[in-house]
Amino acid sequence: YTRFPKIVASAKGGARAAPSRTITMRRRTKSINNPLVIPPGYVPVAEVADSQRVGPPLAAEKDLKAKTPAKRSATPPTPLQPPLVRQPELGGVVNLGDARFGSEAATLGFSNPNGFLKAHGTGVYLTDAYRSNKTPVLFIHGAGSAARDWRRLFSRLDLGRFQPFVYHYPTGAPFELSANTLHDMMISLGKRYRFKSYHVVGQGTGGLIGRRLIQLNGRATTLSLVTLGTPWDGLTLPADKVQRSHSSWDVRSNSPFLKTVRRQALPSNVPHHLFFGYRNPSTLASQLAPGVQDAAARVHGFNSDERGLLEDSAAAEQVNRALRSSRR
Repeated sequence: YTRFPKIVASAKGGARAAPSRTITMRRRTKSINNPLVIPPGYVPVAEVADSQRVGPPLAAEKDLKAKTPAKRSATPPTPLQPPLVRQPELGGVVNLGDARFGSEAATLGFSNPNGFLKAHGTGVYLTDAYRSNKTPVLFIHGAGSAARDWRRLFSRLDLGRFQPFVYHYPTGAPFELSANTLHDMMISLGKRYRFKSYHVVGQGTGGLIGRRLIQLNGRATTLSLVTLGTPWDGLTLPADKVQRSHSSWDVRSNSPFLKTVRRQALPSNVPHHLFFGYRNPSTLASQLAPGVQDAAARVHGFNSDERGLLEDSAAAEQVNRALRSSRR
């Protein structure tokens, strides 16, 4: 509905404005050949102040006012606050003796991943200054372990040849999320330090994340995969110990994540060195899953359990041997 003056012809041949009236414009209207002359001082109905109006408002004006959105408040709304999670830390040199890399933090990371991220953050760290003449090696611990647990193996590692990188993360987080986060971090570190390839060493469930990382990397990035006591067929867990959006959901037998990791083969130029511990019979079959074992370049067993492999001097020597044999 629009109020405008109707133009009529005068007796002298000119044009004059008749009194204003309201005209209903239907969907189908005839075109008006004569141009509409708007007299000076004309203001549309919607722009006339209430104090200037005479008489009650027209029905059309009521509808227009009802449909007009309310004015926004001058005070902007309070923005949503981001979660109190530290930004990932990349490439810093740390002391693995710090509390955030210890067993208490590891327990928190498995039981309450979000609490771990708020308290300790996540990142990929160096244990000493980066040297371009060394080959990077990424170490990923598994559930029940902490970044500090690598120290014994590092004491036996050929540090003149290899540059350790340590992934610090909550082990209770979904494995796919941990692998994708790590993938992005390693891309950033590769650009910063200008390396194009590296070895991957995973302990326990960290081996699952390592294999998934390699699948995300493709052929050109990874030199080799070394796994220590990794449960390739998953674990049989009580129903009350399994929860969605948690790594326990991924490590249960025949979980979608395990199927994805096993179904997609490693690139042909990435050898897999599979090390297992046979002291714990309940996990032995899972560590030696037939499909993964058949595709491995080497399979070597030790009289230890999954965590004990990190303390085993013979296992450390075999890790050195595997890394030295996989250079390209």
